[in-house]
Amino acid sequence: MLINSLNALNRSIKNNILLSLVSLLALSLLILNVIYYNNTKAVHQQNNYEIVSNFDLLKSHLSEKISIIASSSTFVDYLRSGSVSQQSLKNDFIFDIRSIKLKEISGMKIESEKGNIIFSNGVISAYFVDLPLCYFDRGLDSKLGDCSHHLILYLDKNEIIKSLQKINDNLTPCNKCTPIDFLSKKTFGSFKVANASSVPLFFEIKKFQNFNILTVNSIFLLFMVVLASWTWRRTNYILDKYISDPLKQITSKLKSGGELTKNDEIDELAYLVDQIQEREIKLKLAKENENLVLIGQIAAHVAHDMLSPLAVINIIVKQAMDTSKQERILMDNAHQQLSDIADNLLALYSGEVTNNPILNSEINMRKLNLVSVLLDSIIAEKRTQYHQSPININYYIEENAKNISANVSAVNFKRVISNIINNAVEAINGSGDVTVHLSLESESSVIRVTDSGIGMPPTLISKILNGESFSSKRGGFGIGLASSYKYIQSWGGQLDIASQPGLGTTVSIYIPELQYINHHNHPDLILIDDNISVIEAWKFAAAHKKKKIVVFNNLDDVERDIKNFNRAIPIYIDSNLGGAIKGEQYAKSLYEHGFINIYLTTGYKKSSFEPMYWIKGIIGKDFIFE
Repeated sequence: MLINSLNALNRSIKNNILLSLVSLLALSLLILNVIYYNNTKAVHQQNNYEIVSNFDLLKSHLSEKISIIASSSTFVDYLRSGSVSQQSLKNDFIFDIRSIKLKEISGMKIESEKGNIIFSNGVISAYFVDLPLCYFDRGLDSKLGDCSHHLILYLDKNEIIKSLQKINDNLTPCNKCTPIDFLSKKTFGSFKVANASSVPLFFEIKKFQNFNILTVNSIFLLFMVVLASWTWRRTNYILDKYISDPLKQITSKLKSGGELTKNDEIDELAYLVDQIQEREIKLKLAKENENLVLIGQIAAHVAHDMLSPLAVINIIVKQAMDTSKQERILMDNAHQQLSDIADNLLALYSGEVTNNPILNSEINMRKLNLVSVLLDSIIAEKRTQYHQSPININYYIEENAKNISANVSAVNFKRVISNIINNAVEAINGSGDVTVHLSLESESSVIRVTDSGIGMPPTLISKILNGESFSSKRGGFGIGLASSYKYIQSWGGQLDIASQPGLGTTVSIYIPELQYINHHNHPDLILIDDNISVIEAWKFAAAHKKKKIVVFNNLDDVERDIKNFNRAIPIYIDSNLGGAIKGEQYAKSLYEHGFINIYLTTGYKKSSFEPMYWIKGIIGKDFIFE
């Protein structure tokens, strides 16, 4: 979807919200059903476990009574007697057997090891279990005993079902349940099972609550539809009232030249209206008080410098549906560049204005900057600007140039490099390469921009180095290399151009490097940290506040030099120094050597540390020295 207007952006946001709500609804329903079915499965397994436990309880009850009879003297004597003696013992034996009174057992049979039937009584059914009768001396013992006889029990299925329901009144017979075998295990209470038939029983556990998944889904779906409808209406209202409509009104009034007024805009839009009005007023004052030629130059600078960042913003906005983190960073950089350019324009009217507006803005906005960081931002912007072009933009940094710095205005530095790269791209017909190279040579940072374009004649190079403003492009403002040369000179740098017609051009910029000295006779503070980025940031901040700083990135250097410093000097030490000893532990040894102003710099919360009398304060990683 092409996004080139507020209406298109509004539609895109609303469509994405709608898609997100629908996706959330579908995902929620899926999760709800998965949870329901997993819960149903778990309940089914628990029910089966409870049913089998009841089976075992009934079998244990039956086996206990059988064990009592099988352990009686009459029963044992009967099994070990001959046929004559068995006849005399039979009545007592039958009396003992019938005293069991187990309805679940419809009949029984006792067989010898050879298969001879010693005793038979009751009704033979299709359901049976064969229990070996193993005796050690006269007691039942399945491990050490002699298993010379088998007791075969015939079971009454209906009586078993009744008994199970007496044990657990939540057991309910069912027709569609999965059957569970009553005799599935290899034991029958305390007896081992030699053989058994299958006794399938159809049971389920009585359900006290029965939620239909369709009902649950319907209720949940209704709730989500109501929530989605409310969210949709509320989002539309907020987008239209506070963003889309105010921006449309501002755009419409700017196009028509009408006066901007503030109504119910959010703070950022109200601030935008204020800034537009304020800058309009200042521009009118500039037109009244400044030379028309000077105003023309300023407007030309601003218009020319805005072309590149505006191109980046336009490209990224058109691809807003697939905006990546890198593109958002580029967009933020371009936005910041536009803001810097506007601030640069206002700087011309604050304080004393020199006869040269370029030098005036450079002096007002100059500060310490890492050259590699500035170049990173510019290269990323240019690669995005020319991403559809057949021209490759290459970027190389020498290892010794990564931490070099220069005292320049960031916006003017970007302006110079941006113009040079633009000229290099425009000098190439068709496909080609533009290469940016950063190195450190003789205490100067050297930036070389090389293209494979048509080259430049010597007369043109001479005009540029003489500072003559001109333009070889139709509609150009003449603020390219010639104007850039003035900025470079204001930094104390030099510009060199080497070119051969038809072979390409190399533009070299030499800027003096700002050196740091680690050890001073009387420093204001000491930093102990092994993170190079933190060290560089503190160096920059200290230089900005005109403080002398000594830095150590390892404890060996601290041990060697710390004795040379005043014991009252503030020491800032990182908690995690990358070694076996923690910063707070080493700080204690410093305290014991007389250093009394020790601060712990860490990203952890103060509550993460125990009280430490030798630490004066726990701060973050930001430079807060006053």
